Amino acid sequence: MQLIDLPDEILLIIFRKLNKIELFCSLLGVHQRLDRVLHDSIFTNTLTLLEKFSPPDICSLSPLVLDRLCSQVLPAIEHKIQWMNLEGSSLERVLSSGNFLHLFGLGVYGITKTYALHLLSDETLLCHQLRKQISSLAVQTTGNVGYPFDLNELIFTNLIYTFSNLKSLDLNPFKVYHQITTMSKAHLSVYSSTLRELSIQLRWIDDCLYILDGRFDQLCVFNVKVMYSSRSRSLLDFDQVKSSNLRSFSFTNLFEIDCYDEFLVPLLRRMLKLEELRLYMACSRRKSFVDGNDLKANVIEFFPRLKVFIFAIYSTIRDYDKMNLLTNEDIQKTFLEFPTENIVSCVDYFPNRNESQCYVYTLPFPLTSYERIANNFQDGLFPSVRKVSLFDERPFEHQFFRRIQKSFPLLEELSVVNRQAQNEKSKNANDYLPLIYYKHLSSLDLLLVHDDYIEEFLLDTKTSLPFNINVNVAYEAIHRVTDDFRRIETRMNCSKVNCLYSSFEISRPSKHFEGYFRSTVSY
Repeated sequence: MQLIDLPDEILLIIFRKLNKIELFCSLLGVHQRLDRVLHDSIFTNTLTLLEKFSPPDICSLSPLVLDRLCSQVLPAIEHKIQWMNLEGSSLERVLSSGNFLHLFGLGVYGITKTYALHLLSDETLLCHQLRKQISSLAVQTTGNVGYPFDLNELIFTNLIYTFSNLKSLDLNPFKVYHQITTMSKAHLSVYSSTLRELSIQLRWIDDCLYILDGRFDQLCVFNVKVMYSSRSRSLLDFDQVKSSNLRSFSFTNLFEIDCYDEFLVPLLRRMLKLEELRLYMACSRRKSFVDGNDLKANVIEFFPRLKVFIFAIYSTIRDYDKMNLLTNEDIQKTFLEFPTENIVSCVDYFPNRNESQCYVYTLPFPLTSYERIANNFQDGLFPSVRKVSLFDERPFEHQFFRRIQKSFPLLEELSVVNRQAQNEKSKNANDYLPLIYYKHLSSLDLLLVHDDYIEEFLLDTKTSLPFNINVNVAYEAIHRVTDDFRRIETRMNCSKVNCLYSSFEISRPSKHFEGYFRSTVSY
């Protein structure tokens, strides 16, 4: 039986399992019937012209494949394409290879900021038709760190001007710090009566005010990630906020903020028509945690139209009241009669640091990272989480790490901070400890730990590490744990490890050092 003998339904099933670009490059033009199947909207509506598209790692197509696409494939399906994702260096060539009359969405990744400005300022590089046609745009910029002015602000302004019918803009969708934008009221003179959805990363939380001051009067969806707290709180003017059309708001902060009460709550209270609200944040407060009572008083009662409320909120208190310690049950009671169901709370106290923390979040867990887990962690299943950090002033025992592995089955990055020795260590090699398998772990940070935790991960009777894992560790500590890199019980796991260590720690490593690990990398 030949491929062309199969029914169209079977061909569709087979082709949907395969890479689109390989399909087009291999089969388009080979047979009339195969062409008809490949022209189906399933394959042509959205094209990702990238070798690797797992942000923030972007790899462009090989020159050979790009030549075939631009000379033969794209001209054949140009009238079918509605959205394209491509790498910045191939943008001009791809867009000049066809007449994409139905293209409304464009994702451009890995484009330098200076080239982005050049592209937007030169009318010959983007034809007039495309400038009017594109209504949805995602742009990820790279490079140009340390410029004396914020290129992202210029790019943002030029994007609004260039694409006159832009309805959706996602500027720098990934968490990369040099992509943060600073808004300046003095220089940001752009307006748009078409923009309905905006996703952006801002340097300062009060930059939100310049977005919501009425210059985008049709804005319905605003997703913002913020790096720092307010610059000048005495100058904040919430009366300038005009958000009558805003229906969905998502707020994420990259570092802990200290202006939840002074800025975020007053800002939210001006979004009276919100139907969807997402808060992913860490904040420090003086006296009380952000709990159900706080959210009911400061958020819920102001939004009569609210239908969706998803959150993951850390709140910390320094110099906490040691005579009136709240428990998980106390926090959980504050969510009685709360409009959102399936809420988890977790409270921890760290007397040495004189600090307490409370984490409240909705289920299913909405983030890909879970930070500062302590022994009081509430078990569950978190299939979306890829990155975890652990911190406590009480020791983490072996059973705790079993709980972590079971709760985060797809864990890729793990960081441990704990200076306390374990209490329940194995006394001899014959003691049974259930082996923990970290199947997907690629990065392990053990730089700030007691030696017991290095042993916890390197002993093959406790842990099975995957091959080619990067482990960041202090040289002297791993030197002790491995008995000068000659210990048999740790050799199996170490043979899988790329050992990362500081070159400032040692003048000359042991002669057994490099041969004990898969590789050694100093920094």
